[in-house]
Amino acid sequence: MSDLGSDDQELWVKAHGNQCPSTAVGHFESPDHLSYAVLLVPQSDPTGGCKLVVLTRTPSGDGYAPRTLTQWNGKTYTAVVISKAPPGHYSDYEHSKISVTTSLDGIFLTFQEQGAELYYWAGGRYKQDSQGFRLTNV
Repeated sequence: MSDLGSDDQELWVKAHGNQCPSTAVGHFESPDHLSYAVLLVPQSDPTGGCKLVVLTRTPSGDGYAPRTLTQWNGKTYTAVVISKAPPGHYSDYEHSKISVTTSLDGIFLTFQEQGAELYYWAGGRYKQDSQGFRLTNV
């Protein structure tokens, strides 16, 4: 929370309560096992890039394997947070360019007050939809 500006902290708390803005827990890859999404931000420069990683239980069940969904090294110029997107139908505000239905939880990578990217598991891999639009569950 301390990496977010006061306005962004208010937005986050209003929407997500006391949840951490850099972690999400959900059934991202399987309805039977939880996975953990983590947004990694360098402490030395919170505007100097990020990495979104998902930790998923290994097939043997004795550990977790990391998957990097996205990363960038340049300045973000905005507050970046993640949250769980429940299963459902998602489309852009105009309901014209993006439409996807998920059967498992997804991950929203949100650029506060600018837009979001939805990451979801389909066909044995993560897919991503954004096109610069904020997605809404309809």
